[in-house]
This record gives sequence, structure tokens and C-alpha cells, in this order.
Amino acid sequence: MVVLTARDEKRGLEALESLKYSGLSDYLIFHQFDVADPESIAALTDFVKKQFRKLDFL
Repeated sequence: MVVLTARDEKRGLEALESLKYSGLSDYLIFHQFDVADPESIAALTDFVKKQFRKLDFL
């Protein structure tokens, strides 16, 4: 599973739609994320914990 993130939700969702045509749509999820915002960091952390229980970085 790949979690695509972006600060701008609209642009992130547009990117997700574009990537769906690559044949990887079953493996893509979008989550709004701003690395400079502590609340956004906490929200993404909670999302990953609930959805996946672990995180591998690439």
C-alpha cells in the first residue's frame, strides 16, 4: 500500500486520480499532510496506526 500525501488536498486528490490510471489504484490511498504542522503529523500518525499498524519507509 502506498499513502500519497500533500498539503493541498485538492491537488493531492487530483494526483491520486492521475495515478489510478497507471493500474495501481488498488494500492494507493491519499491523506492530507503538512510536515510543518504538528496537528497534521499527529493525524497522519493516527491514520497509519489505525489502517496499517506499522509503517515501512521507502
